Amino acid sequence: MENQAEYYYDQLSTTTNIGLTLAKFYSSIFGTEISRNIIIIMNKLIKMFGRFTVYFAILDMFGMEDRVDNRENPRALLTYFCKKRTEEKYNISLNGSYEDLTKTIKDIEKKMAIVRKEN
Repeated sequence: MENQAEYYYDQLSTTTNIGLTLAKFYSSIFGTEISRNIIIIMNKLIKMFGRFTVYFAILDMFGMEDRVDNRENPRALLTYFCKKRTEEKYNISLNGSYEDLTKTIKDIEKKMAIVRKEN
């Protein structure tokens, strides 16, 4: 099938079983068999991030230079790409380790100074 990305993108708008459609897309791109595990992973990611975010995460995963050997359980990598897309789209951080805590530290220091003066 030529131009699989476009075909499955069009399918996302009309299909009733989104998880199966994305599992078929994933399997056709990476040359794996459709398994129950892949369908479950897709359904969980769809519930969390939405169908189009998962679709583009699959494309991001395909675009990696070094292919991942663990194609049978791609949950961690697909979740990473979904979170990355969500963070970029809404300009938020879903991981607290990326936040700048300078302002929070200054606020705490001010409160500590006030408490010290009271004592």
